[in-house]
Amino acid sequence: MKLWIKLSIIIFSLGLVITLSGIIFIYRFSENFFKQSIIQEMKLKANGIEFILSTVNDLDYESLRKYSSISNVRTTLIKDDGKVIFESGFQENELVKMDNHLNRPEIQKAILYDSAIVERYSKTLNCNMLYFVKKIVLNINQNSKFVGASFIRVSIPKDIFQEKVVWLQSRIIYFSISLILFMIIITVIAAKKFTNPITHIVNVVEKIKNGNLHYRIDIQSKNEIGKLAESLNGMIEKLNHDIVRLEKLELIRKQFLGNVSHELKTPIFALQTALETLLNGAVDDKSVNRVFLEKALNNTQRLDRLLSDLIDISRIESGEMKMDFKTFYLNNFLLNIVDEFKEEALKSGVEIKFIPGDNEILVIGDTERLKQVIVNLLSNALKYTPEGGQIIVYTEIKDFKAYIFVKDTGCGIPPQHLDRIFERFYRVDEDRSRKVGGTGLGLAIVKHIVEAHGSNVKVESEVNKGSTFSFWLKIANS
Repeated sequence: MKLWIKLSIIIFSLGLVITLSGIIFIYRFSENFFKQSIIQEMKLKANGIEFILSTVNDLDYESLRKYSSISNVRTTLIKDDGKVIFESGFQENELVKMDNHLNRPEIQKAILYDSAIVERYSKTLNCNMLYFVKKIVLNINQNSKFVGASFIRVSIPKDIFQEKVVWLQSRIIYFSISLILFMIIITVIAAKKFTNPITHIVNVVEKIKNGNLHYRIDIQSKNEIGKLAESLNGMIEKLNHDIVRLEKLELIRKQFLGNVSHELKTPIFALQTALETLLNGAVDDKSVNRVFLEKALNNTQRLDRLLSDLIDISRIESGEMKMDFKTFYLNNFLLNIVDEFKEEALKSGVEIKFIPGDNEILVIGDTERLKQVIVNLLSNALKYTPEGGQIIVYTEIKDFKAYIFVKDTGCGIPPQHLDRIFERFYRVDEDRSRKVGGTGLGLAIVKHIVEAHGSNVKVESEVNKGSTFSFWLKIANS
């Protein structure tokens, strides 16, 4: 079965259930609605009679009959002993034919509750009647014919409002049939209009599945179908680039494995050479044994740093390294790290200093990971800053952010390398980098940690003049 037919059936069935539910409710409600409206009319009639009785002193029987005949209701005045003293359907001289009404259900109910609504069969009129009775207390002139009236009863044959109910319900049925026919037409049109774009999408996807990636879905609407078409077109574009991307990823993977192998091989080979030299007799030669032991130790330490950096970057990229964000004072944090580097800087003949901001700033971040960032940046600065150079750490506040700068007067970075220095194992000068003990992962780790703080790391550099690395942190309560 085609989709538009299924959709038509579903929409029509749902609409039919809702429509029929509403129609049935209105159909059943109509009788009660008319009944309540007529009861309200009867109450108004009773109140009008009560008003006339209490205000018109010389009211006679015929005048009250004329007023009562204005509407289709019958009016009866009954004394508290059940005697009928007025009946709009009878002449005054015919009242003697009226039975005592004290035991009528509506009168008994009105005695208890002051008013009553009763529906019953009338033996007098031989039809079903609807009665409304109101208990009254009137100060009527003693000469009035209606002295002692205690109850006003108004009534109407049920057939009168039943005819109106039948008329309305017949109109509801005609309207329902017309509405259902209209729903069928609208449902089919709407279902086809909705499913035509989907059919087009299915046809294009089938062609794409068969390898024809040059096809595109031509749907310009801005609704969900249009968004789906736009998404699928975007997916097709992505598929067109996936092969190139996968080839690039494969190349990166091979390069990474090659870099790791190379990085591990160099210290392992050096360590192996030193140990073999020692085992071959150099261990007993006091003039060289310490040299080879120190070489073995240095390469062991280099391996340890490399493995630590590999573990860190792996944990960061896999999401295993969770950030522990908290607030801390930035100046004190940076000062402590810089102080840790002063002895090493002194040995290298490099001046290192921290220039604190004017005010103590409270920022948000993971202090352990941010320390790793600053340490990596300062370590790099020390490695590439010659004797007599200077390293400065300072901060600036701008746009509700705290910017941290690490500036050196080192050898600088050529412009063609600036876009790649944060890649894993990327080195501007491989020979020099290895001589100073770099793993090639420090700046990649810096980039990942800074980005995990919602920030980004930037670098400005000029060859033979130095480099400045910077990033920002969020200020607490800003």
